[in-house]
Amino acid sequence: PERAVPGAKPPAPEQFAALVAACRANKVPLLALDERNPALSAFFASDVFRSARDEQQASWAAQREQYLLVREAFAASRIQDVLIKAAGIAPSMPYTSDNVDTLVAREHGPQARRVLLDLGYVELKNVEEPSKFLFRKFHAGVSISAIHLHEFVGWGTGFLSDEQVLAHARPASDDPALTIPSREDALLITVAHAFYEDKAVKLGDLWKVMHILDQGELDWDAIYALARRRGWEDGLSTCVTLWAGLEQAIYGADSFPADVREAARQGMPAWAREYVERRLAEETRFPCRVAFSFSKRLYYAKVLRDGELTARQKRTDIARHSLAGIRRRLPFRSQRPMLITL
Repeated sequence: PERAVPGAKPPAPEQFAALVAACRANKVPLLALDERNPALSAFFASDVFRSARDEQQASWAAQREQYLLVREAFAASRIQDVLIKAAGIAPSMPYTSDNVDTLVAREHGPQARRVLLDLGYVELKNVEEPSKFLFRKFHAGVSISAIHLHEFVGWGTGFLSDEQVLAHARPASDDPALTIPSREDALLITVAHAFYEDKAVKLGDLWKVMHILDQGELDWDAIYALARRRGWEDGLSTCVTLWAGLEQAIYGADSFPADVREAARQGMPAWAREYVERRLAEETRFPCRVAFSFSKRLYYAKVLRDGELTARQKRTDIARHSLAGIRRRLPFRSQRPMLITL
């Protein structure tokens, strides 16, 4: 969206609906697209795009209104929160995650949950994870707000320094009412969530990293020091190599500093480098999925190397994550489903 693709042809009218669907599937907010792009003028003028954009704008305006009520209540209770999935692409709200993912300090978690309950939210305990709680607010039978409350940044196990994320957070440049992570933390959150949790790189994930890199130099020493301390230096190098390769496949160049890109490639385990090179040699399609076993091999290595986890915590994280993964992949349900209607 921020850069011309060499040789690209404007989409035909019969492709407009598929293009909108691709944006949605890839978490690319329609409101963030540059409508001044002459190559896409017919698409932006189409009823298909305008209808989808207006629908998205109304939905996100309502979400922002509800979130600001939550933020105000948090502030009254002296609770700081950070929108961990935002990367600084304007507008910062629309929020392309399925929920409004916000981080609070672990010691503030119980009070934050009470605040949400007092505001009329209900907790969806059927999707509760350790230190992560999903709340929804309903009106006339329709969900009007979904807040995913995080007491740590992680997926099965922690990936960052939560205290650092809160301490280094900044107001969004386009919307100072919102607090978003530092550029370094936003990059780490984006690649870790896509690779370890989704096991797929969406166009939105690629765009976030391109945008972060385009804003100026990053403290790569600090980025790698944190990943090394949390056990996923190999995973970060894999992500840098994968993201750079995908950007090169589209644009013929990438946004990473050459020394960072080369160090990442050389620092990867040989088996990981071979897999990424094979994956990048295939046709580039988005979302770009990575093999389940490949992602999990790096995940378990990360847990075992994590310098901030005790031996007991490592065993617990591995066991809990493995059981949850097995349960999701079983061809049958481990519990009988039940629907209750009132």
